[in-house]
Amino acid sequence: MPITPQYEWDESEQVVEVRVSLPGASKSKSDVFATDCMVKVNLAPYLLVLDLSGEVDPTRTIATFTTPSGVTFRLFKVPHRAQAGAQVRRQQRPDAVVGQAFTRAASLVPTHAQRQPGLWGRLEAQGGKEELTRRRNASIDRAHAFAEEQRKARLERKQKEARCAPLPRSKTQLVSSVAARHYLTISMHHSQWQSEP
Repeated sequence: MPITPQYEWDESEQVVEVRVSLPGASKSKSDVFATDCMVKVNLAPYLLVLDLSGEVDPTRTIATFTTPSGVTFRLFKVPHRAQAGAQVRRQQRPDAVVGQAFTRAASLVPTHAQRQPGLWGRLEAQGGKEELTRRRNASIDRAHAFAEEQRKARLERKQKEARCAPLPRSKTQLVSSVAARHYLTISMHHSQWQSEP
């Protein structure tokens, strides 16, 4: 059974920042994934999946591995949802049991800033399990489709550059010398053919 790691979060009218504490987290050992409405971090035995209450721009999402150990997500809200507002205060509360000890997860303290437009007021989306699963799966499908489009675009660009790229000087000289030898050989055969009766 996976263990939910500790995390904290802050938001402003444009950005949501999620800090996840993961002992031993590194780029090579961790699986980090983000879509327009979900964030996932997996480092056995830890697993954190957050269905976000609002939408973010996945092309601008930044995941940074921090010291001593953890991951920080910087999520940029979709512009039409972001409006004027202030920072939201957060408070720690016991949330998940790890063995006999408690870990802490983020909990919001009600403030005036939460009621302002542009602020989500809570990190995680609320709704039925089926609704959240459908929303999450749709966002994962969009992320995979976008990644495939990007892969195809890179491949096309690389192929186009390969077709249009000039040969290096040494290869150009090699091609020129082979072409010259071929021309001389053909010329000699042609002149021999013309001189024969």
